[in-house]
Amino acid sequence: AKLLKKIGKGFQKKLHKHHMGEYKIIVTSVLRTKDDVRKLMKINKNAVANSAHCHATTFDITYRRYKYVSGPKASAAQLKYLLGETVDELRSDGKCLVRYETNQTCLHITSSK
Repeated sequence: AKLLKKIGKGFQKKLHKHHMGEYKIIVTSVLRTKDDVRKLMKINKNAVANSAHCHATTFDITYRRYKYVSGPKASAAQLKYLLGETVDELRSDGKCLVRYETNQTCLHITSSK
């Protein structure tokens, strides 16, 4: 939860710095059971039996959709760039590992702490 909060706060700071409105990130996956993983493996080629989602250390954030709250609108490309920049800074600081998933249009993020 701490890492997710850091991502959210960092993203908001970047939006404000670039004079963009407020948007919330959308978490698309957090915790999965073994049964969830089995079902997912049938339809998602990225899914694996020993999913990090089963260990409460990993979550996915979509980089395609955002919840608009208020203020000046931003383009999807701008939002994606700022989210990526935010997550990459945390990755560089050793706070997380990140996988960019194109088929699922999400960032697969695992906490390092």
